[in-house]
Amino acid sequence: MKIRSFFFLTCLFISLSTFSQEQVGSKLIAENLVSPVALVESPDESKRYFIVDQVGVIRIHTPESGLLQEPFLDLRDKIVPLKDAHEERGLLGLAFHPNYAQNGRFFVYYSAP
Repeated sequence: MKIRSFFFLTCLFISLSTFSQEQVGSKLIAENLVSPVALVESPDESKRYFIVDQVGVIRIHTPESGLLQEPFLDLRDKIVPLKDAHEERGLLGLAFHPNYAQNGRFFVYYSAP
């Protein structure tokens, strides 16, 4: 029984290692962010990404224009001032309402003073 299990696992490992040769990598899509904590895909078909920066700004990245200068949302005057680069406070999340396309509602998670 042990030999049969070993043989099966060996065959499985060999088949997975030969057939799954997909390339994995990373690509820089935005620069000059202080402390990005979330990347949220737009709920519509625009292929935009919303980048949540812990200092209190949400920026939009589009395939055509890259990172837009104008923030989607700026909460810097409403959040707790951050003391260093390893804070666990600030702007920490973004979620879109399931009917965002119809009602424009979204939710943010941040630390208020």
